[in-house]
Amino acid sequence: MELNYSKLFYFVRTDIVVIDHNSEMADMSNPDGAIHGDADYIVAETPTGRRFAHDITAITRSNGHTESKVSSLRLEELAFHLNETKPDLDMTHWEEIDPCYGSEAFISQDTEKNNRLREIQEGVDCGEIPFAEGFNLSLHVVAPL
Repeated sequence: MELNYSKLFYFVRTDIVVIDHNSEMADMSNPDGAIHGDADYIVAETPTGRRFAHDITAITRSNGHTESKVSSLRLEELAFHLNETKPDLDMTHWEEIDPCYGSEAFISQDTEKNNRLREIQEGVDCGEIPFAEGFNLSLHVVAPL
């Protein structure tokens, strides 16, 4: 499927990540002494919900100290600039990630997965595909409406 670059929307996404461990900070709620931070990166989204994440990430510790060469503010500025200029994506720096929840891309992804699982179950049921005894894929398959 060809991307229409003029319709891409760019934004900064933040994930909470473990960036370090310190055993002196361990307690009941954090037994490993994990130190958390934010990982910010730019995401490009199509009107149908397909998403692509850029490979540059800004890591910020929970105390506000920036761990990377690029800041979150710089990424926000970059996302704004990308929305204004609408450049083509150099796919060597972008990786497709999970689509937007509830979007057309999300729904079609689920449909394709369920169709494939249904095909496997049919193959198992008719004996064309050998499968471990007692394993039932139908628990994972959504029945057609």
